Amino acid sequence: MLPFLADPTCFTVVDTDGSELIHPRRAGRSPQQLGQKGKSNGRSLVGVTLAWLINDQGEVVDWTWATANEPDNVFRALATGDAGATIALADLGFREKDAPTENIKCCERGTWNERFTIETNLSWVTELFHAKKLYHRVKTHLEAHVWYLAALINCLLRLTEQKRSLAAFVI
Repeated sequence: MLPFLADPTCFTVVDTDGSELIHPRRAGRSPQQLGQKGKSNGRSLVGVTLAWLINDQGEVVDWTWATANEPDNVFRALATGDAGATIALADLGFREKDAPTENIKCCERGTWNERFTIETNLSWVTELFHAKKLYHRVKTHLEAHVWYLAALINCLLRLTEQKRSLAAFVI
């Protein structure tokens, strides 16, 4: 286990969020373009989709990324990696026809409100750390940035004794 990643708990939550690498008008101009054209939150972007797996305390357990044109169900391996140790709660985008559902529970909208803990993390990534628009051109730079984000979220939660509200942060 890596030192800045948390351990999975009985319930974990998995979700995805898109990050723009370049403006859609500039798509295809470079042969070494890292991201692909896709949609995130109904908005067209050229970039990557970040998938986060968090435990019930909000700490990042694992993460991965793919180009923005990939559907959410390509991240099923992230949710099923700890089979037997945890149950991963996910939205319906993680469904896959005829796929085994060992430890992943795809939840309907409005059920299993524990899934909303990841929305706090994703809002931090967007609003506090400004990671909705990343301008990396190299894979290793992008991955380093996401490692720093995961470590930062976990360190903030450990320093503040699992307080989820930014107004309640007292270090």
